[in-house]
Amino acid sequence: MLPVFDDSAVAKDIEAVCSKCGESWHVIVAVSDGKIAQVQCKSCGGYHKYRPIATARMSQKKSTKSTIAASTREGSPLPKLKIPKILTPAVDASDRPVRPYSIKAADYRLGDRIEHSKFGIGVVDGFPSPGKMNVTFETERVLLVYGK
Repeated sequence: MLPVFDDSAVAKDIEAVCSKCGESWHVIVAVSDGKIAQVQCKSCGGYHKYRPIATARMSQKKSTKSTIAASTREGSPLPKLKIPKILTPAVDASDRPVRPYSIKAADYRLGDRIEHSKFGIGVVDGFPSPGKMNVTFETERVLLVYGK
């Protein structure tokens, strides 16, 4: 079973595989639906999705493949796909221009519209703690780090 992460995991260190330099020490940048969505490599500074260390990843792939194969052999249907619901931000931001998200920017305000490379366009709708902001995108609400 994979661990579940909450908003307090953002800005903490974690081991992951960097797709650019191959290093393993990263900082959690975004958490979505209890899973780590994005990390930043401490060595090269690159941002990418969370990739666990190879041993954990291989065992996870193996168990998923065997589960799907077993369910199709036994004649039972595959699990139903989860259809994402469309979210509405808590703040009206239709009159604001869209600006690119940057972890370095420190001037975010409630209702700012940002464009994230992975999640798309979203609206800043809360600041749960210093250096962290909640952003509502079309299908998910994500906690992002800023001002680093």
